[in-house]
Amino acid sequence: MVTLRAKATGAGRVVKWSRFKKGELVDCPRWNFLLTTVLTDVVTDVIDWAKTTDPTCSVAPLFPNGFTTASFDLLIKGKGFQAICGRRLVRGLFPLNPIAPEFGSNYDVMVTVSADAPEVEQSIIERLRRKYACEIEIDSEQSAGERRRRRRTAVALIRVGERESSSSQLGQTGICVRIDVRKEGN
Repeated sequence: MVTLRAKATGAGRVVKWSRFKKGELVDCPRWNFLLTTVLTDVVTDVIDWAKTTDPTCSVAPLFPNGFTTASFDLLIKGKGFQAICGRRLVRGLFPLNPIAPEFGSNYDVMVTVSADAPEVEQSIIERLRRKYACEIEIDSEQSAGERRRRRRTAVALIRVGERESSSSQLGQTGICVRIDVRKEGN
């Protein structure tokens, strides 16, 4: 398994949001009055790679974006591999700039690839590293010592949906978040 963060450089595709929520990628014009979502060039390249590797691969949103968030997580699954793309709005001064989500270059994409064969993982990782500014976050091929050096000293685990007396409520949504901080051993 390999996870990397890639800096998107533009919008790859603009798709209808109502169909995207259902796992269908239906292209539409860039500027219109329909609800749309931007698939960055990184996400589009991962989908294209998956379609060339396995033409019967499936694309399904794990967490689609909505009216209150520009982020989404997308699962791309094929025979012998799967990739998860997490799009995050990190540039563009949103919410001060309300059209920032419309530009793919304002996003970073976390891509996690796992495959039965290491060559499959390496093919998509190399493809993305050639085209985009990337940073490897996790590589299952690294030794434990290398991973330990790369990690920060504290790891925050966020569990959503657990109700406990120590949890803090976020507004009136009823969502509870508990954060555990653990120090990593030497």
